[in-house]
Amino acid sequence: NPQFVEQGLWELGGLRDANLIMMNLLPNSKSPISLLELGLWAHSEKLMVLCPLGFWRKGNVDVLRHWCDRATFVPTGFSVFEQEAAWIAEGAKRFAGWPKRRKIR
Repeated sequence: NPQFVEQGLWELGGLRDANLIMMNLLPNSKSPISLLELGLWAHSEKLMVLCPLGFWRKGNVDVLRHWCDRATFVPTGFSVFEQEAAWIAEGAKRFAGWPKRRKIR
């Protein structure tokens, strides 16, 4: 399907051109595309991941967290609200020092 391919390439291009990729893996979701994108960007400094307790593949995400040294994985063990607050604060801190965004094609 040409529209499907075009949409997928547009989304991947957006991730490539982004200054910051924030990923929230919700406990009540499967998120197969997000897991694919996590694998694509796991070694990027621009990736931040929030994976709360209860996400069905949290163990796999935790293994990736130990394997990757560049992406930021927000610590779990706090309430979801505390995790999200820390996640947003870290993203804002990292984004503040970056140059202006490039135009998306």
